[in-house]
Amino acid sequence: MRKITFLLLLLFAGCLQSFGQQKKKNTTPLTLNSENQNFKQEFGFVRCLSSENEERLQELSPNRLTTEEFEAWIAPKVKEIKKRILASPNNKTMGTVVTIPVVVHVIHDGDAEGVDENISYERVASQITVLNEDYRRMVGTPGYNDNEVGADIEVEFCLAQTAPDGTLTDGIDRVNLSGHTWNQSNVESVLKPTTYWDPTLYFNIWTCEFGGNLNGVLGYAQFPNSSGLGGLSTNYGNADTDGVILDWRCFGSTDYISGETFFSGYDKGRTLTHEIGHALGLRHIWGDNSSCTISSDGTDSGQDYCPDTPPASQSNGSCATPINSCTNDDQNDMVENYMDYTYDTCMNIFTQDQKSRILAVLENSPRRASLLTSTVCSVPGPDQDNNGKLEIDTYSASVCDSDLDVNLKLTNLGSIDLTSATISYTLDEGTANTYSWTGTLAYGDSQEITLPTTGVYNSGDHTFEVSISTVNGIADENTENDTDSIEFSFYSFESNSDISLELQPDYYGYETTWELTDSDGNVLYNGGPYEQGSSNIFGYYLDDLDAQNFTLEDGCYTLTVFDSSGDGLCSNEDSDADGYFSLIANGETFYTGCEFSNELSVSFYLGTMGTDKFGLDTISLYPNPASNVLNINIGNNDLPDHYTIYNTLGQRVLESNISSESDLQINTSAIATGIYIVKITSGNQSTAMQFIKK
Repeated sequence: MRKITFLLLLLFAGCLQSFGQQKKKNTTPLTLNSENQNFKQEFGFVRCLSSENEERLQELSPNRLTTEEFEAWIAPKVKEIKKRILASPNNKTMGTVVTIPVVVHVIHDGDAEGVDENISYERVASQITVLNEDYRRMVGTPGYNDNEVGADIEVEFCLAQTAPDGTLTDGIDRVNLSGHTWNQSNVESVLKPTTYWDPTLYFNIWTCEFGGNLNGVLGYAQFPNSSGLGGLSTNYGNADTDGVILDWRCFGSTDYISGETFFSGYDKGRTLTHEIGHALGLRHIWGDNSSCTISSDGTDSGQDYCPDTPPASQSNGSCATPINSCTNDDQNDMVENYMDYTYDTCMNIFTQDQKSRILAVLENSPRRASLLTSTVCSVPGPDQDNNGKLEIDTYSASVCDSDLDVNLKLTNLGSIDLTSATISYTLDEGTANTYSWTGTLAYGDSQEITLPTTGVYNSGDHTFEVSISTVNGIADENTENDTDSIEFSFYSFESNSDISLELQPDYYGYETTWELTDSDGNVLYNGGPYEQGSSNIFGYYLDDLDAQNFTLEDGCYTLTVFDSSGDGLCSNEDSDADGYFSLIANGETFYTGCEFSNELSVSFYLGTMGTDKFGLDTISLYPNPASNVLNINIGNNDLPDHYTIYNTLGQRVLESNISSESDLQINTSAIATGIYIVKITSGNQSTAMQFIKK
C-alpha cells in the first residue's frame, strides 16, 4: 500500500511540473468567435467585440430573444418603414431628420485635459463630425458614396448641452477613475454603472484605455433592447451599461485633428460609426457566420437581414478590392460597408435596407425611441429665480497636518443673478460652521470657494458635509442640489505602537515593489520585486507572504506600493492569482488594498495628531487651564508663523499670524468654557497641544 501511495505521489508531482506553465494575465472570459480569432491573428486587433458581448448578456439573461424571435417582431416594422420610404418623393428618404443626443464619458486616471486618455474637446468634436458625415452620407466628405443602394440614414448626432442636474454642459463627462484596469469585468461592473447618464435621454458613449482581457479590442456596443438581434431581450435590459465603449486610441479623426495618438488604420472615427450601427440594430455584413446560402425567398444571405448587402462569408480587414468570399454569386463583398472590419479609410456606406432596420429600431426599441424626443441638446433654462447648486469640487485630507482642506463649486441655476450665499459645513455631525460668500454669478456661471481649513484630531473614519443655508438672503428654491459630502479616514496611533506590513504578491510578483517613507521623504524600509508565481491544473502558487515589522518614532509615515504594469495586485482573471497588502497596528488591520494602477499610498501617524517635531521639548502653554489670556512659551525656538485654536469637534474658533512676541499672548475671553486644541505652525512643521478654558 505504501508503494502505491508513493507512486501516486510521484505521478502527482509529475502533473504539477507538466502543468506549471504561466497563465496569461487577464485572458478574455469570453471565447472569441472564429472570425475575431482569425482577424486578431492577421491584424493584431479585435475590431469589434459586440457579438461576444451579446453572448455574455444572453448567459446573464436567458429570456433574451433568439434571432428567429426577433425577426417575427421586427419584420412587419421594417416592411412598414420600407413602404413609407417608397412613398416618399425620391423613394429613398423619409424627409425627416432625427437627432440623437449623446454624452461622451471620458474616463481617465488623472491626466490633464488633452493628455492621453483624457482626450480633448476638439477630438470629441471631430468624432461627432464623422458620425454626421457617415450617417447623413454628406456630399464632399469621406462619408459620401455614389453607390445606388447607398443611404442617407437621416440620423444626426449632437453633444448634449443640458446635464442631468439641469446645468449647461459641453456633452463631455470627464471622470477620474484611477486605480482600475479596464478589463471587461471592471468596465461592466464599475466604469459604466458609476458614470452613465439616463439612457432614455442620452446615448451613452464611453472612452477609456482598455487593459487586461480587453487589450487589443477597439470597441463594442450593447444591442438595443426589444430588438432581438442575435437574441436580444424584449425587456428593458441593462440601462446602466447601455451604449458604446471604445478605446480612446480609435476615437476621433485625423482628418480634423493632428499630433495625437491613434491606432494605425483606425484613425478616421469609423469604429464608433460601426459600433453605433450595432446599437441601432445592425449586424456585421457576413452575419457572424460563414454561410453563403441565400434564403428561399431570395431576400437575404449570411443572416445580416439586409438583402442589398452582397453575400459574404467572412470579414475583410484590408481595403483590397475586389473580394468575393461567396463564390456561388458574382457580387463582390461590400468592403466599404461600415459594418465590415476594413480600415477606416475604406468605409463609406450604409445601405437602404440597413437604413430600414435602423429606423425600425429607433421607432420601436423603447430607450432608442425615447432619445428622439429628448431635449437635452438644447441650452438649459432656469426653472426658479433663486437656485444655487453646491458641490465639493476637490479636497485634501492630511493626517500628517491634521488638516482637511475643501474646495467647493457654487453654481447659479436661477434666473436672477446670485450675489450672496450662506454655506454651512460640519465635521462628523458636529456644530455647524458658516461661510458667507458674496459676488455676482449670472445663470450658469460658477465660482470656486475655498473653505477655511478644518482641523481633524481624531483617528478613524470621518464625514464632512456642506449645504446652502440661503441664497440672495432667502431660502433656496431648489433644495435637491444644495448639499454634498465626503468621507475620509485618518490613521493615527499612540507612541510606540507596533506597526507591520503584510504583502502577498500576486501571480506577477516581479511587478511589485514598496517603500515606507517619513515626512521628509526618506525611505526607511522597502521591499520587492518578488518572484513570479506558478500554476497548474490544481491552482496557483504565489510567492511567499512578505511580513515586515517596523520600528518607528513619533511622526508621519507613508507606505507606497508600486506595480510596474499599472494594474495593481488584483486585476487577474482568476482571483486565486490575486495579491493584497495590509497595514497592521498593535495586531489590528487598519488598511487593506489591492486595486490600483501604478501606485497606492497610505499615510498614518504615530503620537499626538498634528505634532511633527516642532519644538516639542520646550514649547508649552500657560496658564493651563486659562481664563482670559493664554500664553505660548516657545523657549529657545524662533517665532512660529501661525496659531489656530480648534474645539473638540475640529471647528476653528480663533487664529492669528505671529509676527512678534506680543502675538504669543492670546485673548481667550470670548471663548466658551471647554477643552480646545492649539495648533502652532512654523514652515512645514507643526505641533498641537490641548488647553482648558475655565
